[in-house]
Amino acid sequence: MDRSDTLSDSRPGVGANQTILFGITMSIEASERLELTWPLAFAFPPDLDCGDVDVATGTQFMLSTTSTACAATATTWGVEFMSDTRVFRLTAPSTAGTYVATGTQITITIGLNASSQQTGTTQIVNPASTGTYTVSVGGNFAGTGNMLVSINAGVTVSATVAENLALTVSSVAADGATVSAIATAPTSVPFGTVSLNTFYIGCQDLVVSTNAGNGYALTTQESSAMRTANGLYTIPDTTCDGGTCSESVAGAWTNAAKNGLGHTCANQVNHDCSSAYSGGTNFLQFANIAGGEIAQPVMSSSTNATATGRIKFRLSAGLAQPAGAYTTLITYIITGTY
Repeated sequence: MDRSDTLSDSRPGVGANQTILFGITMSIEASERLELTWPLAFAFPPDLDCGDVDVATGTQFMLSTTSTACAATATTWGVEFMSDTRVFRLTAPSTAGTYVATGTQITITIGLNASSQQTGTTQIVNPASTGTYTVSVGGNFAGTGNMLVSINAGVTVSATVAENLALTVSSVAADGATVSAIATAPTSVPFGTVSLNTFYIGCQDLVVSTNAGNGYALTTQESSAMRTANGLYTIPDTTCDGGTCSESVAGAWTNAAKNGLGHTCANQVNHDCSSAYSGGTNFLQFANIAGGEIAQPVMSSSTNATATGRIKFRLSAGLAQPAGAYTTLITYIITGTY
């Protein structure tokens, strides 16, 4: 007949569930014992007991779980683990009768896979060395046999996933803005010649992609306020309608007479724009490097992500703004957290 001892984990030195299957070549009568013997290289933890065993043929055996040392009674099977000899003993009930007929397949599960009467909590521990080991079937019921168990270290499968962190800047239409819209390019926002006390807007999409497990942070800053080549004149950064906006404090900006340069971020794919922008309704200054300000957050995520945020540059020059060509350099800084 088929016989096997299947381990849930065949690695050396670890605990494993065991599922043992074999056919009985001689019947088991009242009070007779069936014994399984493992090589001494296996270990029986001291708390291994009848709660860690299920035994079945066509139906589950009723095992003793409350009597002293899980001993057999007139109606229940006894279970004993002898840690010094690595013997598992199953004793038939004492009431006269045949409890397992000749030729019957019997299944014994030992470990966390025992669940019939109690849930198993303890496993037999595999040998520390790899190799093939013999588990013997015996007892005083006149049946014998052997099963082979292989302990092996297994095969280590390894791979390295390359780090990926990408930022793409693309020009887009002005997103239906009601203010004067200008065309942008991935590396420029050319407002051109502007009317005074008039809002102008230019948009770029920032597309972030990273497999960094702890996400990313995208910050931005300007080299200085917009200024002429000779540095004599500047267009200030916006302070918004309330006069309180800064590189870190956002606010509503709907009055074109409140002059300056500012920006907001509106989510397009995922919701990675800073909450300070309130979904693109609040504006911030760009952090001014020349003024000693540090780069400020635009988008971020705490997990790997693919996201798109729409940056909207807004400009309004005041009535007293000196004529001239004004520029500044906006820098985006993306950092992945792996």
